[in-house]
Amino acid sequence: MVLPGESAVTYEGLPIASGSAHTLRRTSPAQGLEAWRTFLTRCTRPEALRGYFSLANIPGLEPPDGALGRVAEHFEPSPEVSDRWVVSAERVDEAVTFYESLGPPPVNDYGVAALRLAILADVTMLHPATGGPWPGQSPARFGEFVTPGGIHLGASRTALFASGKTSLGLSLSFPEATDDDIETLVPWLEDALPIKLSPKHWTRWTRTKKGDSYRSRKINGS
Repeated sequence: MVLPGESAVTYEGLPIASGSAHTLRRTSPAQGLEAWRTFLTRCTRPEALRGYFSLANIPGLEPPDGALGRVAEHFEPSPEVSDRWVVSAERVDEAVTFYESLGPPPVNDYGVAALRLAILADVTMLHPATGGPWPGQSPARFGEFVTPGGIHLGASRTALFASGKTSLGLSLSFPEATDDDIETLVPWLEDALPIKLSPKHWTRWTRTKKGDSYRSRKINGS
C-alpha cells in the first residue's frame, strides 16, 4: 500500500519523548507558562492539555522536605505510573503556582531537580499565511510513522517543564512543507517563542519508493 503522505518536515527540538527540552534561562515556571501560552495562542490550536508532577530517581537528590506530601495532598496519583500525580487542564495555573510555592529545589550538576512538573499539549499547527490549520495534519496519512525522536508525522506536541529550571519541549510536524515554507515558518515561530530554534534540528521525511515508509534528510532550518 502506498501511503498518501508524500513528505513532511519536522522540528525535533531536543525530543520530548526522551525528556529533553530547550532551557529557558532565568525564567520562572510562571513566566515560562505565560511565554508558552503566547506560542500556543499565536501558532497552534491546542488540544488535550494535561500535566503531572513526577519524582525522578536521581542518586543523592531528594525533593524539598515535605514536598511530596504536599503534592499528594493536592493532586490525585496517576493510576498508571508510580510516583506521578495528575494535573488536569483546569488546574495548570494552580500547579505552576504550587510548584513555585515549594521554593528552590536541590539540583544536580546539570541543574535538574528530583521533583518535576510537566505540562503537555497536543497541537494543530497553524499556517502563518492563512491563520488556519496547516494542511494535511493527520498521522493516518503517514501510516502512523514515528521518527526516532518520537514524532508522529502529521502530528505535533509541545511541553513546558519545571525541574529546577524551566524548559520548553517542541516536537513539530509540517506535512508537505517546502524549503520556502520553512524560511517563512522559522521567523514566524521564533516571534512567538521565548527561544531561538536550532537550525540543526529540522528534518525532511520523504516517502520511500515502495511507498510504505519514510527516509530522512537533515535540512538547514535557518
